[in-house]
This record gives sequence, C-alpha cells and structure tokens, in this order.
Amino acid sequence: MKKETIDKIQNTPYIKQFLIEESHHFKYLFRDDNYLKTIEQLAKEKYHLRLEDKIESMKDNLTLINTFIRFMK
Repeated sequence: MKKETIDKIQNTPYIKQFLIEESHHFKYLFRDDNYLKTIEQLAKEKYHLRLEDKIESMKDNLTLINTFIRFMK
C-alpha cells in the first residue's frame, strides 16, 4: 500500500472508522490502491455523508419545522 493511501486513511475519520468496522476491505485495498475510491463511496453511503443524504436530512428538518409552525397557529 502506498504512503499516500495510508495518509488518506489516517486523515479521513469516516474512512478510518469504516475500515475498522468493515476490515475485510483491507484485502482489496492491499491489492489495489485505487480501491480507496470505492471505500470512500461505501463509507459516505454508510454514514449518510453523500449530498443526497444531506438534502434528504434538510428536507426532513424543514418538514418538521413546518409541522411545528402549523401546530402553533
């Protein structure tokens, strides 16, 4: 594994946590350093860090606020 790959894992908390929890991905990472991109996508999906997840969360919050405002009237 390249030094850059190790540095990226150490400096990105969600990738580091994902690899701790899903350690079987190390097998593929040792074979191919480009697999880190796949791991990053899987980690973002697992921890809801994708743009789609953030938009969905914002939508849910706005719905909650809207419901609260209607209740207060």
